[in-house]
Amino acid sequence: MSRAPTTREQLDREQREWDERKAAIASENGHAPRDVVVAETARLITIEEEAAELAAKAKEKPKKPLVLETADLSKSRPPRWAWEDRLLMRYLNLLIGAEGVGKGTVMPWVFASLTRGKLPGSLYGKRVTVAIIADEDDFHEIWTPRLYVAGARLDKVQRIRRPDGGYLTLRADRDRIAEAVEACGAKLLYLDALLDNLGFEVNDWRAKSVRDALQPANWLARELGIAIVATLHTNKAGGGSFRQAVQGSQAFNAVSRSSMLLAQDPDEDGRVVLVRGKGNHAARPRAITFEIEQRVFTYKKHEFKMPKAVRFRDGGDLSADDLLAALHERQKAAKRVSKTAQLEDVIRDLLPDDGQWHLATPIVRQCETQGYAARTVTRAREKLGIYHRREPESVPAATEWSWSPTAASTTATNTDGRTGRTGRSGQTPSTPTAATTATNDPPTRGRSGGRTGENGKRKAKR
Repeated sequence: MSRAPTTREQLDREQREWDERKAAIASENGHAPRDVVVAETARLITIEEEAAELAAKAKEKPKKPLVLETADLSKSRPPRWAWEDRLLMRYLNLLIGAEGVGKGTVMPWVFASLTRGKLPGSLYGKRVTVAIIADEDDFHEIWTPRLYVAGARLDKVQRIRRPDGGYLTLRADRDRIAEAVEACGAKLLYLDALLDNLGFEVNDWRAKSVRDALQPANWLARELGIAIVATLHTNKAGGGSFRQAVQGSQAFNAVSRSSMLLAQDPDEDGRVVLVRGKGNHAARPRAITFEIEQRVFTYKKHEFKMPKAVRFRDGGDLSADDLLAALHERQKAAKRVSKTAQLEDVIRDLLPDDGQWHLATPIVRQCETQGYAARTVTRAREKLGIYHRREPESVPAATEWSWSPTAASTTATNTDGRTGRTGRSGQTPSTPTAATTATNDPPTRGRSGGRTGENGKRKAKR
């Protein structure tokens, strides 16, 4: 049977009774029996433990019961947008793009529109304040001139920073950030770049770590009723879906309620495309394209050259996945063009421009050692307009190249400027000589780099 709870007063009383009993036993026998001492000591230890447990429970704060809420339409409100269908208020939004694509140019345009009350959305017609937490670029040397060029009201843009110049982190500085946003009355908080504000201990490749680190951002957005916009870079690997394009863990895009992708226009050089890649509260808006121009102005004898987003246009019903796929194809094509151009330079270095015929085999072998296939070498030769011929009198028959159709060692007649076996089309002269033969068949891959007949068989001389 368990003992009743013991209070400190009971403990003191029993301690006095025990002391009196021991004194009585000692006076009668001269000492206390061992079994009595052991039993009483155990009892006192038990009483002491129970007293400590009672004291600990008294210090514990009772946990509040969980809250139950019933669905009530009268408490519901439609989503509010700082920028209609793109930047959602009371939530975290992401702006994702490669380094240098123009995130720091388009956002001053957004800020200018907000501070002038011209951005379509729930804040249209209201000149609101914007708060910036930015550590990558200097606020006075970079941000302020860009905001001025974009047409923003500078008195409506506030920077939030630590007094010691260190990084503000969402978890450690959450309450101080909330106080600063409330003090300036900002309706949008911009984080550039988001990774700087997560803290060094956050592993941005682990979903659980990222979700925990972003929880303060969600709290700030909901408690203050503001839109939070944060920037991230895209993966350098390229390709894949928008979900895979976000740098770090996919939890970044999962936590965000609206994520936008900024990238170069794959169809028109010099233009940038802005598309919404993810959205939970509205249909995907149409893409927007714009150009970036440099604007120059002078203030107090200082000349500033700043980029400005100009000439905005409708970009059509373009999705982020379609944009990424088009960019990936363009990058692959550019790599192919670049590789061909490098091969052309190699051939120029290897083939002397002296008006003579030169053996093609050493040139082709040298190109192959640098990683170029024989067929790629043939295409490069044709693009360069190099004349070529077969020399059947040599054993085995050799292919020769020349930059000039008047090579001294050939007796072939060039009938079309750069055709014939000494030309690009592979056409032979009307009367081939013993020194040269030709075919019209496509080339086969070979170490000589020359052309052979149909199905790889050399045509017999006429």
